[in-house]
Amino acid sequence: MGFVAKDPAATVGFLLIRNREGFHAHIWPYAQNQNAGCILLDLDWAAPSVLKTMRANGHEPCVVLQTTPGHLQAWIHISRLPLEPDRATARGKQLACIYRGDLASTG
Repeated sequence: MGFVAKDPAATVGFLLIRNREGFHAHIWPYAQNQNAGCILLDLDWAAPSVLKTMRANGHEPCVVLQTTPGHLQAWIHISRLPLEPDRATARGKQLACIYRGDLASTG
């Protein structure tokens, strides 16, 4: 379920509390019922050189998170315009195949 935060500071505080309670927060760009033109890749099992390879292929990540040592998540901006969810998911799976990302964690 998605929502738009009206008070970002209060929302961050709420998420921090929930995180301490064992919940996980997933944050993504908002574009109503469309994909915002960004793909999240879960690169937990990718080679250490994956970011260098992505950049060389023109897939420069706009955000990279290290969730734990050696485990990465990368946002790749693929479109200036919102995309239909099915199209974004297909592109995400294609990128996950190329970079050995988690096929179940794309979209």
